[in-house]
Amino acid sequence: MDRRTPFRLPAEPKTGLDLLWWTYFEWPRLVAWSQRLPRRRVQALYLRALPWLASLAIVCYLLSSALIATTDLPLHFPDQFRSGVVAAFKDTTDWGGRFYWLVADSALAVLRRLALGLAVGLASGLAEGLAFGLALGLALGLAFGLAGGLAAGLALGLALGLAFGLALGLAVGLAWGLAFGLAGGLAVGLTDGLLSGVGLGGGFCAGWLAGWLRLPVYVPQSLIALVRLDLRHNPYLYDVGVRLPLWRARRRLSDESFADPETGAAFGAFLLEYRPFQAGLAAAVLHAANAGGWRLHPLEPGVLVPPLLPKEQTGFQPSADWQAALAALRADLCAVRTQTNIRLKRDAFQHFYRRLEALRRLTLAEPPRWNRWYLQALDAWLDEAGKERRNLADQASALEPMAPNRYRAGTPLRPGQDQAVFFGREDLRQALAREVLTATDLT
Repeated sequence: MDRRTPFRLPAEPKTGLDLLWWTYFEWPRLVAWSQRLPRRRVQALYLRALPWLASLAIVCYLLSSALIATTDLPLHFPDQFRSGVVAAFKDTTDWGGRFYWLVADSALAVLRRLALGLAVGLASGLAEGLAFGLALGLALGLAFGLAGGLAAGLALGLALGLAFGLALGLAVGLAWGLAFGLAGGLAVGLTDGLLSGVGLGGGFCAGWLAGWLRLPVYVPQSLIALVRLDLRHNPYLYDVGVRLPLWRARRRLSDESFADPETGAAFGAFLLEYRPFQAGLAAAVLHAANAGGWRLHPLEPGVLVPPLLPKEQTGFQPSADWQAALAALRADLCAVRTQTNIRLKRDAFQHFYRRLEALRRLTLAEPPRWNRWYLQALDAWLDEAGKERRNLADQASALEPMAPNRYRAGTPLRPGQDQAVFFGREDLRQALAREVLTATDLT
């Protein structure tokens, strides 16, 4: 993302870290970009991302081990850990010793599984595409890192489900992950006992749901948003997978878009193009930005247009009556702008003012999720229109002695229907009538 222009994203990942970032935060764009890559290119890119995948897995493993050592989990849940780990925790009381024994007991196995998982990710990338290969490699790396010294049961299921949900949630979806967890728990239950299978399957499903909702990322995002959230600094700019709402994010971003319509319109267009989960937020932001443009440009017919909204957001679509009233209002304002006769312009503007009041009444009946910004904008328009109406009335009053130009181009005039045009020659008409009535010879 360009820091100077946060609504413009790079066309492709440049480094191995970028590939890892796109795997988690820009999954749809990674899929679209990597679909037509040749196998040799896929292999080279995966190997470029490999050190970052391995480093992330090792960091997760060390953090998981540190958490286990800090909370004494093997002493509280001995069935979830290997017997050697439980014995070491009983014999060692200090944190450093427990952390050492935990790592010493599981490090070699974790490294072997990590190597196997990354190899499987490479093979999947060559077979199914770079995006899926990276996602699977990330999932396996996180799974082996988080599992650490866990042996089986609920805790292992939670660790595996969280890892796979985080890495593959966008690629696979919620239903497939839950089905996989239930099937895996059933398979384990048939071999190791019902209790073990239920624990593993239930833990995997719970972990998958947490990963699919991206809770490990959502929690810090929410906390940061409490301190700072604006159009140029928000999680939607860098994370395609924000599923849960941030506190008052829609209200805060929409209000800012109303105050800064240009930036708000750019942010709304960004959401429509890159963030498929945020169609509702995009619709609210675009409405606010559109109404903000009205407020900043009163009595300008060019701004009187409805915003372009996602079709599926029916709750944000203006009614047909509202759109028709808006089009008529714009036409009336354009007619006022082209009128040169001050009296006719005054009358046309009076008609426009009545339509403006009618549009505001219609706006009151529109959904409150978007009409409040237009009500503020229309109030600003009514203030300016009131001033303009008084100004036109003063100008027309100053020219009142002058008769308006009643000349009408086009079709011939008809005395019966166009009496208002025949004026100022009543004396000639009466003289001609007497001449006709009193003449003895009309030849």
